[in-house]
Amino acid sequence: MPETTPPLSERPSRSSSPPADRIAVVVNGNARSVTGEVISTLDQILLGGDLFVSRRLEERPELARTIINRGYGTVLTARASPFPGSAF
Repeated sequence: MPETTPPLSERPSRSSSPPADRIAVVVNGNARSVTGEVISTLDQILLGGDLFVSRRLEERPELARTIINRGYGTVLTARASPFPGSAF
């Protein structure tokens, strides 16, 4: 059964207004390599409110608004490699 992620508005944030030097990390929860273990590890490394897991295109506007409203200075995202099995 696929994991479900609550809407951003329902997720607890350890810091509702991060300083501009904090980093938001956005991952595609549907990517093959983004497992529950990966999400859990990232969540432990980052502060819980700094990790955003998107599973549907419809979530993108709310996710973007939340990141902007919280004032992150940097947002990290990843895109799929055009070469399967490659880091490039």
